[in-house]
Amino acid sequence: MGGGDARVVDASRRRGRWMWNLIALCSGIGAVLLLLVGLGSAAYLVAVPLLGLGDVAYRAEPSSIVWAVLVSSLAASTAVVLLTALVAALVLRASREAAPLFGRTALARLLGLGVIAYFFRESIGAILRSVGELLGSIWLLIPNASSRLIEQLLRWPGDFDQPGLQADVVGIFFEQLQYVVSLLTRQLLTTFPLVDLVLILAAWAVVGRAFGPIGEGRGAGGGEARPGGLVGAIRGMDRVTRCNMVLFLLVAIALYLSVAAIVTIPWLQEFDDPTVPTSQALRERLVGLSPSDETFAGRFPADLTMPADGTAEGLGRAITEAEGEMGAAPDRDRVAAAIAQAKADLEQYAEEKIDKLNAYRGDRNYVLDELARLRERACSSYQSAGIIGNGRKERLSYFQRLEGWYEGNMHSLLVGLQYSKGSAIRFGERQDELLGQAEDRLRLALADEPPPLGTFVPFPEYLPGRASPAMRNALPGLPGLDDPTAPPGQEVGVVGSIVPSPPPPGLDLGPFNFVAGWLLRTRSLALSLIIGMLGFGLLGSAVSTFVREQSARERTREDGGPLVTDLTGVVFRGFSATIVVFLAAVGGLAIFGSGQADPNPYVLFFGCLVGAVFSQEVWAWARNHFLSVEDAPPDVPPATPSVTPDDQDVPPAPGGVPSDDPDVLPAAKTVSPAADDVSSGDPNVPPARDEPKPDRRSRSDEQRREAVRRLEAGGSPEEVAGRFGVTTKTLRNWQRNPRLRPDAGPG
Repeated sequence: MGGGDARVVDASRRRGRWMWNLIALCSGIGAVLLLLVGLGSAAYLVAVPLLGLGDVAYRAEPSSIVWAVLVSSLAASTAVVLLTALVAALVLRASREAAPLFGRTALARLLGLGVIAYFFRESIGAILRSVGELLGSIWLLIPNASSRLIEQLLRWPGDFDQPGLQADVVGIFFEQLQYVVSLLTRQLLTTFPLVDLVLILAAWAVVGRAFGPIGEGRGAGGGEARPGGLVGAIRGMDRVTRCNMVLFLLVAIALYLSVAAIVTIPWLQEFDDPTVPTSQALRERLVGLSPSDETFAGRFPADLTMPADGTAEGLGRAITEAEGEMGAAPDRDRVAAAIAQAKADLEQYAEEKIDKLNAYRGDRNYVLDELARLRERACSSYQSAGIIGNGRKERLSYFQRLEGWYEGNMHSLLVGLQYSKGSAIRFGERQDELLGQAEDRLRLALADEPPPLGTFVPFPEYLPGRASPAMRNALPGLPGLDDPTAPPGQEVGVVGSIVPSPPPPGLDLGPFNFVAGWLLRTRSLALSLIIGMLGFGLLGSAVSTFVREQSARERTREDGGPLVTDLTGVVFRGFSATIVVFLAAVGGLAIFGSGQADPNPYVLFFGCLVGAVFSQEVWAWARNHFLSVEDAPPDVPPATPSVTPDDQDVPPAPGGVPSDDPDVLPAAKTVSPAADDVSSGDPNVPPARDEPKPDRRSRSDEQRREAVRRLEAGGSPEEVAGRFGVTTKTLRNWQRNPRLRPDAGPG
């Protein structure tokens, strides 16, 4: 490509980036405007009903404060929108710039992401959940806080004509936003899997770059683009390098499978450990953690006495007295309004008192039932974990995890019940104050005295945490601020209703958990044995083939070829050794012992390694052992003791040396006197015609001696071995056996 073409391409890329940035900016501005319009409409729709909520009549006084809260919420929402857009723009820009790190093409990046998602499913899910929960909490924070505060303002019976009240309310709103945001930020920083995120990005970069040019187009000249990355490197290798790479890959796979099996076997053998606590021990432990019936009844009595009961009785008497004295009051309208307000307050107190007490009793019964259900669920989950199979360390860790889960949920239930009790008591205290104020207003109305200024005190349900000094100064007399055991806003419920799952296998294996974790999660001893034997079989086959071919290469002085040429044989011998040893041992065949028993895994691994190294001998031994085939070759008929008289008169070969004629049967030596003389080495031995018939083993030994004679007479080892149907190695073993020497006896 020339310099002019390169400049054209660069200019088009710059125009594309500017166009993309312009589109993103316009989209962001449009989204912000739409969001502001939507928030304004929602605020209007919410504020209008709230201004006339329930039995609270519309008053002009709180309108300015309500609108101040709405404007504050809109300002906070705008800030959140702009901050979200800024963060999204930064993330998109960083992703676009870092895209080449995760693959040269979009398809390569997608394939890499798919592979990483398969191996890091839990970590990716945890990251997405953390981000989603944070965004959802921040977006729902402002509407919830503003609506609850407005509701509290409209239900406040005090005077709104106080200096600085509007600023105090707005300060409360933003302080609570700051508190919740800091709480969410701290929770995100403590629970966000940052290490997993870094590991996922690093693995994605490696895998994406490994896919190389997948999905890449043509080159600059119109032809095919030259492959790069892993695919291009493999294509650029010659045959010898590729064969060696496949050999090293087979050895690496064999070592990996072998190590994974060795790590897994001890963990799988801990399933039946009697020292692991049982589910009954867990039940007793959980019952011991729970409060006793006496302690629970003393802390949470079934019947509560409201602090405002006495004040309510006093207000009722004051209403009766005021109705009798209303005729002599200077301002009858004011007294009538005060009496009506006092009666309304008294009726509202009676209704809300019943609701509060019923809610408290319901929460109390719920806590008792829920504690029993939590104990049953924990015990059943622990018992199930033992049935599916877990090691000793995992069972002990799960025991402690269930204990902590139950204790945390029990604490949450008791704290919620404490809040329910405290809420009822605080309701009585507040109603005591309100009923007292109603009685004071009634008395001042009768005396025609001016009413006192009130103080805005939000209900404790609004405040999610303990108040700061600024709030204390702005809102004196705020109830429930110094009660850490009953945090406002706490509801009766459990921290986590889902029973925690058992810990993953290999809890304390460290880096080996990454190697053998997939095999540990199967919890299958048989599968671990197969994987281990497959690894050792491949390893033994690869090593033995490498050694044999290197020895042959040293004899022939050949150079330049691959380290191992028979890669297919390596795989077949490894698999065959694994199958033979596993079926023989687990199936009950007597290879390492008699009868069927639980085999020692390490003995099986050793057997696979040896079987793969000596695969030819193993197959020959299996043929002789399982099929009981005689050593005689199929083309040589066995000797028969019953012969015809003509055959008995046939003279032996001179000197007892067998004939070179292939039609002459070597087995005839067993019934020939001359042959017996030569075989015994003693000329005084009489003919063996009247001797007992030789057994089949003697005939077999004679055939072996015949093969040894032919070999020592100068015959080719391959020819002699082929004639007798054995291998050259077996023929050499016969030659080294003293019992099969030509001068040895028949026994």
